[in-house]
Amino acid sequence: MIIKCGQTYVMMQLLDQLVEFNYSRVPMVLQRGEFAVRGDIVDIFTLDYEYPIRLELDLDKVVRVVYFSIHNQRTIESLTSIQLNKFDVNRLQPQQLLTKEYIEKSIVSEFQIGDFVVHEDYGIGRCEGLSYKYDSFLNGEYVVLAFKGNDKVYVPVEQVDRLHKWAASTQQPVLSSLSDQKWLAKRKKAKIDTLTFIEDLFENYKFRQQQVGFKFNTDTPLQLEIEDEFEHKLTIDQQVALDDIKSDMQSTKAMDRLLCGDVGYGKTELMVRATLKALENYKQVVILVPTTILAEQHWQTFSKRLKNTPYVVRCMNRLTAKPEQKKILKDLKQGYCDCVIGTQRLLSKDVGYNDLGLVVVDEEQRFGVKHKESLKMLCQHVDTLYVSATPIPRTLYMSLVGSKDISLINVAPENRKPILTTVGPRNDDVIVNAINERLTAENLDRIFQNQDLIVDCTDNYYT
Repeated sequence: MIIKCGQTYVMMQLLDQLVEFNYSRVPMVLQRGEFAVRGDIVDIFTLDYEYPIRLELDLDKVVRVVYFSIHNQRTIESLTSIQLNKFDVNRLQPQQLLTKEYIEKSIVSEFQIGDFVVHEDYGIGRCEGLSYKYDSFLNGEYVVLAFKGNDKVYVPVEQVDRLHKWAASTQQPVLSSLSDQKWLAKRKKAKIDTLTFIEDLFENYKFRQQQVGFKFNTDTPLQLEIEDEFEHKLTIDQQVALDDIKSDMQSTKAMDRLLCGDVGYGKTELMVRATLKALENYKQVVILVPTTILAEQHWQTFSKRLKNTPYVVRCMNRLTAKPEQKKILKDLKQGYCDCVIGTQRLLSKDVGYNDLGLVVVDEEQRFGVKHKESLKMLCQHVDTLYVSATPIPRTLYMSLVGSKDISLINVAPENRKPILTTVGPRNDDVIVNAINERLTAENLDRIFQNQDLIVDCTDNYYT
């Protein structure tokens, strides 16, 4: 039997089919060969899939098919269809049978005793472990939550998906009270704030879609010459992404593109080429990064790649001396600075541009909420390129649903060595050895050769 998302199945016939296929109906699916029904949700644990399957129906139409975890009842992966076969207990392998002790530990593994837990309906409580109740009122297994005044709520294990571990910055949150409506008021406010944010987001991107952006010209001889100076050949993914960026810039629609690729996959080179294209069209470029170190690294890279062009590239961050900051700000407004690379300092109210044409935002997920509000205003009328190895879920989602265009660099450049990451306890000897391995004679020569460059670019702050 094949069950597909979007097709119609009579609920009672579906349940009868499960019984005919030797599945046992239980309150909560924990073992293979079981199924459970909760309203319009049907959970099934077959022999043919690694995880149990959840079907969500709207009337008799299957609207969602997913894998879910028996540990926390949360979705693992969405599916389009499943093959439902007859359950044969003789095919059940010993390793596929979960012990009761394992199931109990799995259910509460996310919530240790003493942890603060948020219940969607009751608010913030403290986990007191798993309890078994067998009487006329409570019958089964429950996660026990303590609230203000030592009030307790027994949450059935099949409703554990309504619990969420407290993840806010404060270590000692105030327990919610079951005797007032404060939590419900907070929930209502959060819902209103979310809807307001969504409306604002929608209006902002609707506004951007309606804007007529600057139409950049096709590549100039200088662009092609600088691109040919690059010491590596672009990968297929890099070339496709570059073509996408240039196509956006050469259209009348303001670019709003997300460029994704792992560390060392060539994103910076594409940033350089997009920047040069804007500069060749007499437009200014601002490149925003979250840290001073990254600003310095980009400044060195851009200065090296654009050294044979007439354009002025400056770096401004919190380490830049006040007099130098004033000069850069003045040059930006008068058009004497073509490209500026810097941190959140560039989002301050005193920063203005003569003719801004391109905004590049590197590692957007590391910018704060206030900075993103300023960024939103800055990017309203100009081409914008977001660059990240790990975009925040909201930005990635907006790319996937079409609010932002997306370009992916999935393949590493030729001969690129992978980054090896080892996690272990702190050990000073390991740290010393790692540093010594990096400080080879070749690396030391490179450091000393670049020493003047590093000092000059920060006005002696690193001396």
